[in-house]
Amino acid sequence: FFFFFFFFFFVFLAGGGKADNNRDDMFLFSTTASLEFVFRPCKAEDADDVHIMLVGTADGGIHISIYDSFVIGMLRASPPRGGGNVFKLCGHSAHPEVSTHMLLLRPQDGDGSSLYLVPMDLIFVHHSPINLSLLASKITTLHNLLRYLKQAQSHMMSEWKSTRELPARFMASVQEDLKKVGNGRWTIVQALFHTVATGHVFPVVREWLMDTIGERGYKRWEKAVVSGLVSLRSLVHENFIPALERCGVILSRLLGLAKFHESMRENVGFTEVQISRLIDTVSSLMLVAHKVLTAVMDELDYFNAFATWLKMEIDFQFQPSLADELTERQATMDYGKVLTYIQHYLVRSRLAVYFEELAKKEEEQAAKEEASAAVEGAKSLLDLVDRQMKEQEEGKEYMKAVPRVDFLLDYLTKGAKEVFNGIAEAEKQNVRFGEATELSLGAGRRIWRSDVCMVRPDNKV
Repeated sequence: FFFFFFFFFFVFLAGGGKADNNRDDMFLFSTTASLEFVFRPCKAEDADDVHIMLVGTADGGIHISIYDSFVIGMLRASPPRGGGNVFKLCGHSAHPEVSTHMLLLRPQDGDGSSLYLVPMDLIFVHHSPINLSLLASKITTLHNLLRYLKQAQSHMMSEWKSTRELPARFMASVQEDLKKVGNGRWTIVQALFHTVATGHVFPVVREWLMDTIGERGYKRWEKAVVSGLVSLRSLVHENFIPALERCGVILSRLLGLAKFHESMRENVGFTEVQISRLIDTVSSLMLVAHKVLTAVMDELDYFNAFATWLKMEIDFQFQPSLADELTERQATMDYGKVLTYIQHYLVRSRLAVYFEELAKKEEEQAAKEEASAAVEGAKSLLDLVDRQMKEQEEGKEYMKAVPRVDFLLDYLTKGAKEVFNGIAEAEKQNVRFGEATELSLGAGRRIWRSDVCMVRPDNKV
């Protein structure tokens, strides 16, 4: 193989958090240009290249990664006479024909009169049991896909909430008034169901339709629900499911590599069992995604029928003289879908099973712990998710966190992180530091500039 190394040196202060990373990813996946940059196609001429990046940190660490995001880990090279001093990277040199690199370190505390030259051997580059370029490319793509899925899930959650917030506010305003009717036994679902079935409108509901909803409120309600559901449908169909399919392809390739190298008794940092578990999790997410897609399309269909009826009822309340015209519209009305929406979607959407968190933090935490224990003990996560969704559809008790998109995606990310860490640990064991050589001009004579370069004996860089 011919390996080309790109080395960059940065000194930075530790900082940033999860929120910052999520915000960065939000902008990173927001345009076609940025997506093409992140998911760059693999070129045949680059198949034997391994791009390594070294980052020197402010606390004296040396961060090694492949392809920008395939992290090997943080290492430290401290000369034996350092005495606990922090040594910062201030120079680096390498040559594509050898695996040994030279690091130039400067002690943080000192008079600046000495530097240390430390050899570092990246054995894994030239002596790896697995095709490192292929592995790094697949792992990098998988890592970026998980970030992409997380952003897609975040947008899906946002769109679903947007379909529920405005209608919930509208219905909350009439619900208080309905408590005064029939000794508080009436709900908005019962009241609207009664209106559709009998044509009779309670005075409270009539006042709500005319004063709170009206023409303007109806348009806002329709826009919030339709635009939210259409956007959610697009996110699932055009973003979430394709990303899961691509994850499945990459994991299938990694599964083949794991089986081959396990048969050769070679440690590559991950096992067949780990990858099979990830494939099972992706299959579970795929099942949930298709269930969400079906539920979105059903809800959109039922809401369109409900919205048509609601508009007709508002028009009738404002202009009773239009009764003849409204009768013609009633003849084409699908009242079955209107009643279905009122009964099953108006107050609580069926999509809540996949997106809604529990109101109380204690209950939410308990639900996640219960689900995590069940998932860890299950032979097949796909079977567990399928069983829990069937129990929910049948009205039985079920583990509420298991079918949720965020829970399953977090579980996939956790499993993938274990694989990433295992690979990094396996490669980290093949990094060796040699004996440091002190470079000094003598006490009181400070080194102002320094550089290091590796050349062949014939002076070819």
